[in-house]
Amino acid sequence: MSDTNNVLMSMRHLSRTFSQRTGLFGRQSHSVYAVNNVSLDIYRGETLGLVGESGSGKSTFARLALRLIEPTSGTVQFEGKSLTSMGRDELLAFRRKAQMVFQDPYSSLNPRLTVSRLIGEGLDLAGITNVVDRTTETARLLELVGLAPSISNRYPHQFSGGQRQRIGIARALAAGPTFIAADEPVSALDVSVQAQVLNLLLQLQNSLSLTMLFVAHDLAVVRHISDRVAVMFLGRIVELADSDSIYSAPLHPYTRALLEAIPIPDPDRTPPTPPAIEIQPIEGAGCPYAARCRFAVAMCRETVPDLREHEPGHYAACLRAGEI
Repeated sequence: MSDTNNVLMSMRHLSRTFSQRTGLFGRQSHSVYAVNNVSLDIYRGETLGLVGESGSGKSTFARLALRLIEPTSGTVQFEGKSLTSMGRDELLAFRRKAQMVFQDPYSSLNPRLTVSRLIGEGLDLAGITNVVDRTTETARLLELVGLAPSISNRYPHQFSGGQRQRIGIARALAAGPTFIAADEPVSALDVSVQAQVLNLLLQLQNSLSLTMLFVAHDLAVVRHISDRVAVMFLGRIVELADSDSIYSAPLHPYTRALLEAIPIPDPDRTPPTPPAIEIQPIEGAGCPYAARCRFAVAMCRETVPDLREHEPGHYAACLRAGEI
């Protein structure tokens, strides 16, 4: 599934479970997979889009990739080194190379810190301690994301959502990373601002040779920015291919359902109403999507499909991918 010489980050059998507690005393009723046995490679210089409904495990996966949370099982490797076995010093060096842009620009920035101090957190990781150098680098980063250096002494509450997200991107870039995980970076922004931030991320990726994991639930947004797209359902990757193949010839029924749900400006068209997502317990047999799939047959309820290559570079976890 990968050219090993070009892989920046590699996940193998990555899983994360959470306990669900119910009742008066909060006793554990069962465990659920937020991420379920995912194996995936991210290539140098690419943008990998990760899409799925809310609750499908996308954000958990992004945090596992950066070791912001610990996996229940499985491994993550970055530049051939295991994240899960890194000590403090190695993990600190990794933090310089891999940063995250969070979903909500209103809560991801400390309201008590000025812009210069927020960006300074990244500069600390980069080892830039000289006051003159920090001022110069802060100004450069603000200009890089389309903001004036004169705002460096202002506070987050003085900016719009789009401006705050640009500040968040500047803070992520301050450490000099080669990898960025962007967790729904435009979902909290007005539609008019989303395109500006997306175009900024594209420009930065090209000019800085960044590798990016772009998490979103909006397939139209992902198509604009991604080289490859991975579709996640209940913690599993159910389809993986280049962006054009995903949108022109999807193989998995879930991907088709997501594409059909993209809003189309047609007053005579009644959009489909997707059923509510359900959390899948650890126990259970068969395809996790079978209960919602209009193409499901008996074997779909008995066998869990593996993610396998049906066409060159196009993977799907569906027992009927070649038939429907």
